[in-house]
Amino acid sequence: MEKILKHPIIGEVKIVRGGGGSSIRLSVHIRRGVRVSIPRFASFTEAERFIESRIEWITAALLKQKRRAERFSVALGEGEEILILSGVIKFIRVDSLPGKKIKICVKGVDRIVSYHPDSTKEELKDAVIKILRKDAKEYLPSRLETLARQHGFIYNKLFLKNNTSNWGSCSSKNNINLNIHLMRLPYELCDYIILHELCHLKYRNHGEKFHKLVNELCGGNEREITKELLKFRPDL
Repeated sequence: MEKILKHPIIGEVKIVRGGGGSSIRLSVHIRRGVRVSIPRFASFTEAERFIESRIEWITAALLKQKRRAERFSVALGEGEEILILSGVIKFIRVDSLPGKKIKICVKGVDRIVSYHPDSTKEELKDAVIKILRKDAKEYLPSRLETLARQHGFIYNKLFLKNNTSNWGSCSSKNNINLNIHLMRLPYELCDYIILHELCHLKYRNHGEKFHKLVNELCGGNEREITKELLKFRPDL
């Protein structure tokens, strides 16, 4: 059972009753919002009192996450460019686009997004995602196959996804999942993510042996590469 509380300061809060646990739990996420989980025996009134007692912490957490999201946000619009592995995404604002608000065309290595002034940021994001998805299908499968063959890994299937929380993953069925946003990374970082997931075919955890293997395949530069990766995030 759940309830949506509309708070005058922090906006909507989802209160969920049940789901295990004997204490009230609080989570704050810039996109998913504020969520409070309460035990079966607790009342929604108790949850609301708990929220009020944590208002300062919640507002501070939301502000911190908002600032971090802004720091990593990708600029979209006239004059902006997004460098990707297959070329450059460029934006051109035009006053008239017959029958549509956004048009995508490819000219050499340029991926040109022509858009009407009324186009929203979300519509521009959708256009970028469309480009990333198409180019990822052309690049990532062959790159994964090359690196797997080069280092003696055998995987099952590859799935390309548009995630906002991770760059890739490896399933128990030996399937490799790669984020289409890898196309926005430099070649070295893209290869690192692919090798990282391939190493999970041998080691299912992030233990010492796993990191030793990853480090060997990265020429002893795993620490430096992971530090560089912190400058990026899989989200627009």
